[in-house]
Amino acid sequence: YEIASCLVGSEMCIRDSLRALESSRESERRQPPSRKQQIRKFLDEHAHEPAALSDLARALHVSPSRAGHLVTAAFGCPFQELLLAERMTRARNLLLSTDYPQKEIARCCGFGTVHYFSRMFRRFYGMPPGRCRDAKKNGVPGREPRKRTEFI
Repeated sequence: YEIASCLVGSEMCIRDSLRALESSRESERRQPPSRKQQIRKFLDEHAHEPAALSDLARALHVSPSRAGHLVTAAFGCPFQELLLAERMTRARNLLLSTDYPQKEIARCCGFGTVHYFSRMFRRFYGMPPGRCRDAKKNGVPGREPRKRTEFI
């Protein structure tokens, strides 16, 4: 009888634990996206166009100052730096996977001119966009981006 009651008790404990787990999963699905997810979504949707911290602030329904603090807390760098990193990643992917001219890649990634794009790409990756594309074609591995303080 004692063993049976222990089993019944442990079965109830397991059942209750499973119910609690299911309940927490349901509440997670119903929760709105985190600030980090909202910021990431904003970057995904707006990195190709002129985007400013004030635009992100409007999307998050906070002040620009608060938006700046949220970005720094979530990603460890300022908004403009995060935006530049997103644009550089997109540009490098396009350079290595397409034959689009640099001017088109610059436009697609939100840079005003191909000259500005080229200058920022060189600062970020340590080589001009054309050399990055040529290195890929010739099988030479590319460099990782420089540390934040190196390209500011």
